[in-house]
Amino acid sequence: MSSSDPASPLVPGIDDVLANARHILTLGRAVPLPGFAPLVGALVDIIDIIRDTRNNIRSLAYISRALSDLVEVVVEAQITLHSMVDAYADDEAAVDAMLLSCRSSGLTIKLETFLQRLLKLKDRANELYRGRSFFRYLYIDQDNRILDSLRQESDSALNVFKIDCMMAMNISIEEIAPKLSAMRKQMHNVAATIDQVKANQENQADEAILNTLPRVDAGFDAASNALKRRFQEGTRRSLVEDITSWMRTGIACQPICILSGAAGSGKSSVASEICKITRTRGELGASFYFTTGIQDHNSTKLVIPTLAFQLARSQAALRSQIVEGARQYLASGASQDINAQAHMLLEKPLGMENAQTSPVVIVLDGLDECTEHAAEDVPQLLRVLFAAARAVSFPLGIFITARPRRYIEDVLRSPEYKPLVHALSLDDLATTDSTRDDIAAFIKLQLSQLPSSHQLFNDHPDVVDRLAQHMEGSFPYARSLIDFVKGDPSHLHEQLGTFLREGPSPLVLRPLDELYQAALEHAYPSPRLEADKLQRTRVRQVLTYLAILRQPISPRTLEVLARVPTADSIPVLNDLRALVRYTRDEPDALFAPLHGTFARFLQRSDAGAGSVAPDVYRVDGKEEHARVVEGCLRTLFSLPQNICQLPARDLGRPRGEIFDMEDRVRRYVPPEVRYACVHWAAHLVEAGKTARNRKDVVLLLRRFAKEGVLPWVETLGYMGKLDLAADILDNTIPMVEVCRPHSWHSREQMMTYFTQSSLARRQLQDIRRLVLDCRAIIDVCPNRVYVEHASRAQGNRGAKVVE
Repeated sequence: MSSSDPASPLVPGIDDVLANARHILTLGRAVPLPGFAPLVGALVDIIDIIRDTRNNIRSLAYISRALSDLVEVVVEAQITLHSMVDAYADDEAAVDAMLLSCRSSGLTIKLETFLQRLLKLKDRANELYRGRSFFRYLYIDQDNRILDSLRQESDSALNVFKIDCMMAMNISIEEIAPKLSAMRKQMHNVAATIDQVKANQENQADEAILNTLPRVDAGFDAASNALKRRFQEGTRRSLVEDITSWMRTGIACQPICILSGAAGSGKSSVASEICKITRTRGELGASFYFTTGIQDHNSTKLVIPTLAFQLARSQAALRSQIVEGARQYLASGASQDINAQAHMLLEKPLGMENAQTSPVVIVLDGLDECTEHAAEDVPQLLRVLFAAARAVSFPLGIFITARPRRYIEDVLRSPEYKPLVHALSLDDLATTDSTRDDIAAFIKLQLSQLPSSHQLFNDHPDVVDRLAQHMEGSFPYARSLIDFVKGDPSHLHEQLGTFLREGPSPLVLRPLDELYQAALEHAYPSPRLEADKLQRTRVRQVLTYLAILRQPISPRTLEVLARVPTADSIPVLNDLRALVRYTRDEPDALFAPLHGTFARFLQRSDAGAGSVAPDVYRVDGKEEHARVVEGCLRTLFSLPQNICQLPARDLGRPRGEIFDMEDRVRRYVPPEVRYACVHWAAHLVEAGKTARNRKDVVLLLRRFAKEGVLPWVETLGYMGKLDLAADILDNTIPMVEVCRPHSWHSREQMMTYFTQSSLARRQLQDIRRLVLDCRAIIDVCPNRVYVEHASRAQGNRGAKVVE
């Protein structure tokens, strides 16, 4: 049967068009708009009816194309409405508003009218013959008229839908879109406000918990720490670079950095600079500045809660964990021991998984100023901080400053913790060129702020360098001088000139004296010394030798010269390292005051000359000078000839030609001999009449003049200090008369003394002339002193024979 046969089934092309149109309609998502779903249903029904028709293929083709165009427009409207709904799918209120707008714009009425038109089309389509194919030819004309009518009505419906429904829908969308956008923005703002309110409520709850933590205002920016923040820009560069390098790369393997130094050496200023640097980078977690004499600032009781409080505020990534730790901590009571504090407020919260990746630095300044149960509490604080640093997954560094204290060093030097500590010392830097340059820069900057500085620098270009040299590496001394001259800037020239000529005035020294007294009280509280006579004796003994010794010596050398056991001196020196340069527990390490003004402070007794050390610390020194003289003379009397043990062939050679001369001096001239050779006479002069009450000094001095003076001259020659011999003898000869018994038992005893004293003076005078006359010879070859002395003695005997 041909395709044009009226009885043939619907051709595949027409059937495909209608089937596709029906498929598109039925698969499309329902639009939540009243009237749209019935409209789609009516179209589907019409298509189904048409597909059942088998008459007049041409008319069917026309109607199928018309229906397909109508379906396409309806589906387009369907897609448009879905796009709007999808755009606001997460906002139910916006979708409702959009649909309401469509209703209010009359769109639903237009859709209802269009639906009625489709239903009429459907009724008209139902008039088509769909019975048995045998009778279908009887209805061909009727079906053609119906199909033509349906085509015309479909075209008309298409135009109506485009003009009425689509236009109304587009107008509704154009009107509602800005409103929906504004509504969405408003809703977004409302949601953001709600979120912010919720966050604020949570933050307030967190703050309430944090504010319940017992804490103290001891951070670096606290008002009480203002004087500790006086860091001079441009100074301590190498030290600050070392610390910042540790923060960048060293924290991972050495989480603790300790900066030790003497009282007033600038530790707090450096700590404050580190706080400023890390705060600028967002890396400052917390800080705590200990202060002696201020309640809770001199104790470990509130350190951990204070650090936790600051960490929660400075590091957002750690806040929630710390707040939760604080909640659990407070539930068990606000006053718990340091182990519980550290575990619940630091170790556990910081050890939890968090978003923290950048380094966090905690700064503890003046740990030695924690004086409340220091020997027990400070080591425990260090141990819990180590535990916290080990527990975290991010770089946590703890920077500590402190004066040297045994209970601090015992922890940091222990085998368990020593590998984890980066140790720095300001005392090691005190005598370096960089420190002198820093002090010079500080002095120049401070002086340049004074009105008359320009004239001062013009008149005295070297004034800054000379002042820096006088400071001997002491920043506190420099600051005291600057504060003094700033008090009367109109007399700047006169004040500095007097300082350089005559030394510091009492007003310059007063701040230093206060610093020294505070440090002594910290190491050995005066009430404790007053109550403990034995301890007082040991402390004053060491303080005395610190004040009177002319150069650094070791505890072992002090034992030889002054008979002070190392068992007595070393513990005291350990405790005084805030004021004394000394390596802990080392019997052969040199010790000396960190600055010469400390010796003045200890010996000063006139209140009119400045601050005076309390009696328990103040020293006289006359007796100790005499004791040192005795020790020196005993040492010198024991000097052998040829102390450097030169081979016989080298005894007559110039010492400059002996290749190992310096090594021999170091090896065979022990420290006590070197000290005694140079300083014995100075101690004798300082002892004055005190020496005459010491019979041993009188006898040793005579014996030295008779038997020990030549080895002494030879030893000075090998040491390269022969130029001192004549001056030493000049100071000694008058003292021979001073060193005499306080009273005489008989006339014979008196005559014997004067005879021996006269002989001793003559012997020392002879050696003095020998040194002056033969200095060039003896300086080149010290052993020649014996030859020259023998030659002179022989000549003197010959002269007497001639007479």
